[in-house]
Amino acid sequence: MRYVKKLAAIAVSALSVLSALFVSAENISNGVSPETVAAEIPYSSFYAGNGAELSQDVFDGISAAAYKNETGYIEAEFDIKTEGDYVVSVKYYPLEGKGRDIEFGLSIDGSPVGEESSNYSLPRTWKDDFAERKQDAQGNELRSSQSEVYKWKTVTLRSFEAISDSYSTVSLSEGRHTIRVEAFREPFAIAAFYIHSPETVEEYKRPAEKNNTVFSEKFEAENTYEKTQSTLYPTYDRTNASTSPNDPVKIRLNTIGKENWKTPGQSISWEITVPAAGYYCLGFKARQNFVRGISTNRRLYVNGEVPFSQALEISFPYSLNWYTKKFANDDGEPYLVYLNKGSNILTFEVVIGQIADSIKTIQSAVAELNGLYREIIMITGVSPDIYRDYYLEEEIPDFTERFTRLADTLENEAKEIRRLMENNGGETSTIDEIVYQMRDIAKKPETVTERLDRFKSNISTLSSWALNMVEQPLELDYITVFTENSKEYKSKAGFFKQIVFGAKAFLGSFSADYNSIGSVYSGDKSTNLRVWAVGTGRDQAQIIKSIIDNDFSPQTGIGVNLSLVSDVSTLIQATLGGKGPDIAMMVPNDTPVNLAFRNALTELSQFEGFDSLKSEFYDSAFIPYTYENGIYALPETQTYPMMFVRTDVFAELGIEVPETWDEFYDAVRFIQRKNMTVGVSYDQSFFESLIFQRGSTLYTKELDKVNFDDSRVADAFYQWTSLYTKYGFPVSFDLYNRFRTGEMPLGFSTLAFYNKLYVAAPELRGLWQMYPMPGIRQSDGTVNRTVSSTGTGIIMMNGVKDKNAAFSFMSWWVSADVQASYGIEVENVMGPLARYETANREAFYSLPWSKDAEKTILKAWSSVNAVEQVPGNYFVTRNITFAYRKVVYDFNNRGVLNNHVEILSKYGREINSELTRKATEIEKYIK
Repeated sequence: MRYVKKLAAIAVSALSVLSALFVSAENISNGVSPETVAAEIPYSSFYAGNGAELSQDVFDGISAAAYKNETGYIEAEFDIKTEGDYVVSVKYYPLEGKGRDIEFGLSIDGSPVGEESSNYSLPRTWKDDFAERKQDAQGNELRSSQSEVYKWKTVTLRSFEAISDSYSTVSLSEGRHTIRVEAFREPFAIAAFYIHSPETVEEYKRPAEKNNTVFSEKFEAENTYEKTQSTLYPTYDRTNASTSPNDPVKIRLNTIGKENWKTPGQSISWEITVPAAGYYCLGFKARQNFVRGISTNRRLYVNGEVPFSQALEISFPYSLNWYTKKFANDDGEPYLVYLNKGSNILTFEVVIGQIADSIKTIQSAVAELNGLYREIIMITGVSPDIYRDYYLEEEIPDFTERFTRLADTLENEAKEIRRLMENNGGETSTIDEIVYQMRDIAKKPETVTERLDRFKSNISTLSSWALNMVEQPLELDYITVFTENSKEYKSKAGFFKQIVFGAKAFLGSFSADYNSIGSVYSGDKSTNLRVWAVGTGRDQAQIIKSIIDNDFSPQTGIGVNLSLVSDVSTLIQATLGGKGPDIAMMVPNDTPVNLAFRNALTELSQFEGFDSLKSEFYDSAFIPYTYENGIYALPETQTYPMMFVRTDVFAELGIEVPETWDEFYDAVRFIQRKNMTVGVSYDQSFFESLIFQRGSTLYTKELDKVNFDDSRVADAFYQWTSLYTKYGFPVSFDLYNRFRTGEMPLGFSTLAFYNKLYVAAPELRGLWQMYPMPGIRQSDGTVNRTVSSTGTGIIMMNGVKDKNAAFSFMSWWVSADVQASYGIEVENVMGPLARYETANREAFYSLPWSKDAEKTILKAWSSVNAVEQVPGNYFVTRNITFAYRKVVYDFNNRGVLNNHVEILSKYGREINSELTRKATEIEKYIK
């Protein structure tokens, strides 16, 4: 037995060596030349630490280490023989996860790789599910769903937070080093890391060899081979008769790109087939009408490699119209690209271009300006006395020198940008304005107080401008491939063709049904359901319809006609007029009860399977939809407040993140001492949360009166309003921009704000965190963090013919699998900003939240409650607003501090009178 174990150990060791040798040989076809590799770190060298789960397995025929649990770190040691500057590449295999890019931290000897950040991302690979376009019953082409392609890839690392097209470099001395990888998001398998010299790309040299083949062909850009993100789906353009293919009335998915294809690192690949090996010319029918006055850039790869340096940055100038861009030099002489006989893969990657260094410098200046602004308001406050001299040049070290230095920096970058753009137009006017202001402040420091708002606005505008300059949107219609001795394919609509096209489009607009989505079923209405989607977008509605047609209808044989309705008032009017749907989805949570007491809805708990379905949700999700012990909606979404903290500012001020309201007020004192503030927007759910945390409720047990005579409710009202009277919090504010500058380092908002910060404020990565709302410490030491929630639900009308079929659809729609599919598909199409806030607990785990965010959300979600909805709830909301304004506005506008108990009691009596009147009306006329 001992002998067998020894043989097994030798075999495993041999396999590891063979695997390492195999990887080295394979590097040539993956962009890493073996002769440039200084150190290869195979998967077998890594060990796990701090809870990381690392397991060895074989993926697609290659042995690797799987890093699955997004926790801890893995490390390995390696030797460098020659001191120098190196880049790092990794051969990886994406494992099944939530469909987002893989994100991880990388350091060598405890120091980050790269100057700007140690955070990196590895793209996944996606493809369209069907190559041929499908059409709905109205003749419109349907967008294909996206599937992930699991394959090995080798990439050289470039920080996703860096403003650069260059790879991250690291200086290494001769000797032994330690590499550490910390997974942040999504699982992946590692075959090896490579430490190697940067690859060089040679200048273009015109080949002596000639291609005698006569060939000219266009390849539709919307027919992709692969892409790095699922949001890179085909789009359509009906504005021009020359787009290929097109229809003046029906939707034809005839282009790709637009605003979805703008983030550096995104790439799209096409399969190009040619009859013979040789050199070919390339052309692109494109439109860049998204970023005014500048060019956007792409990097060309042919069969995985950049053919020559001129392909590193291909510029597409701004134009309102479509144009053909030939891949050629300034004299119009085409660059010849070698293609193999048969299939070739062309790839376009988004790059920033030469402007990257300037943008990086500007963003660094913006960060410094934000810090300078915070230093100023810590002395002056956000609304300084313009007649007072704050002696800022004495209070703030190097005040005028910093303004002058930053103005010089920005002015130099503006000149460089104008040089690169080859014009002196208004593209740098944002920089010019703040430079002028900064120079004037440096000369006259005492004027900063009267210009503080404008200074802050200019910083915010400059930050947004720099972010927009990083984005590189482009739309492609088709790609042309042709030999020098043939003509390039060109599609251009003449004047009369365009006139006819426009006329057909105009006439077609009178007959097109813009409300119905996708296929329309006819026949016996007992087997077809009329479903309205309320207040959502067309993209979301098309996704819903696609899931219905691909899943629900084939399984059940029930047809669903889906229509898009602008708002809930249309639904209510149509329902009460007898013209409503069978089912309405995405209905606000205050609507079901208002329809239920009018006998317009079907009670849902009577149906088979309801109890098992209910277990997939928190009980709080059903509270707003309950009326007289019946349930009249199934929950779709559930939204609740979270706390957002600028952790860098808190660390700078020495403040702990608050868990209780007492700690919150301690933090507020520190924040306000530095003339900063806190963001608590007017929101009734905030008041409701404070009531719940005190163990009380908004309504009495019988739900016939508001509970305003309860001292705990009065205390909650006082705490809410005193934030604006006693503590002077702003009543209205822009949380996003003020959080970015740091002047509002603490604020409350929903999960949507998390996604906005993550996507739209990349400069704040690592400088903020999301936490549950503070609570009240109980006698047993626990903290009551209960918060109120809102949401949307799906309802069944009373007049539906086949109620079992309707409930079958409703229960299918809110089930974990379907809610997860919908949430993932919405994000695939619209990006992380559209992340779905599902009420289904099981579906939530399938959505692409990071591990840290998921943990925080689940902690908050477990404490979520909701307020019951009652007939006349509109009057409750209205009078709570009146009570809030009476206290807060009277104090802010007139300096009058009203007694909060008296105010609350006064409006409580008015509410109770209306609720009593409503109950009498229901009893008399409806029941």
